[in-house]
Amino acid sequence: MLICRAAILSGPARTLPTAMLLFLSLLLSAALPAAHSYAQVSISPTILFIHEEEPLKRLNIRNTGNTAQEISITPRFGYPESDEEGQLIMNYENEDKEAANGLNEYLRLFPRQFVLQPGEYQRIIVQVYQPEGLRDGLYWTRLNITSSEIVEDIEQATTNEGIGTRISYRIRQNIGLFFHKGSVESVLTLEQLQTQRRGDKLHMDMQLSAGGNSPFMGKLTARLIDDTGSEARRGEWLFSVFYNRYWPQYMDVEGLPEGRYRLLLEFEPSRSDVSPTDLPPANTLTETRFVEL
Repeated sequence: MLICRAAILSGPARTLPTAMLLFLSLLLSAALPAAHSYAQVSISPTILFIHEEEPLKRLNIRNTGNTAQEISITPRFGYPESDEEGQLIMNYENEDKEAANGLNEYLRLFPRQFVLQPGEYQRIIVQVYQPEGLRDGLYWTRLNITSSEIVEDIEQATTNEGIGTRISYRIRQNIGLFFHKGSVESVLTLEQLQTQRRGDKLHMDMQLSAGGNSPFMGKLTARLIDDTGSEARRGEWLFSVFYNRYWPQYMDVEGLPEGRYRLLLEFEPSRSDVSPTDLPPANTLTETRFVEL
C-alpha cells in the first residue's frame, strides 16, 4: 500500500487560496506512477514460520533505495477470506478468532522502529514466548512494515520565490508470521461444488472449510478427462483456507468438443512457496464430477 503526502510550499512573496492548494495536491497525486515503483525496502523472507523447538528467528530488512528510510513494524492479526463474489479480502476485525489463534500476545520484536541509510540492512529478532498451558495448534499474525523517506523540514524546503513541492511516500508491506505449537493438523472439507459452463470457461464454485487446529495451505489440481481417458485440460492453483471460504475458479475449455467429461479435483497440502517442513500437515482430498460441455 502506498500513501502519498504532497506539501505545497509557497515562498514568502506568494500565497494561494485553499481551493487552489487542494487542486494542486490532487493533481500531483493523480500523476504519480504505480506504487511498486517506490518500494525501496526489501524484506526477507516474505513469509516466516517459527517452530516451538526454535522459537527465535530473524527477519532481514534492507534499504535498496537512494534515500534514508524510517521503518516501523506493527503486528496485526488477520486472515484472508472471500466476499460474496469470491474476491479475496483480509479480515482484521474478528476478536474471537484472534483470541483463539492470534500470535500478537506471545510475540517479541526488536527493534520495531529504526532508520536505514541507503544500502544498509537491519536484522529483526522475532521471538515467540510460550506460556505454560498454551494449547497445540498454528498461531499467526501479519507483520505490517511501513517505510517512509526522511525528507527535510518544510521550513528548509520552502523556496524563496514561487511555488515548490515536497512529496513523501509511506509504503506499507505485510508478511505472514506463523508459529507451530505441538501437534498441528488441518482437515480440509469440500462443503459444496457447483460446475457450469459459461461461454468458453468451465466454472467451479467451491465452498471449503478447514478443521483441526490449523488453516489449510495447499494446491488444487483440476483435470478434465475425455471419453477416451485422455487429459483434455489441466489447471493448478495455490490456495489457503483459514476457516471457511467461498472459492470460485474456472478452466478454459475453448476448442474442446461438446460432450461429457470427467472432472477430477485433487486438493493436496503441497506448495512451491512453502517448505515441506513448515507446511501444516493435512489431508489430501479428491472429488470426481461428470460435466457436460
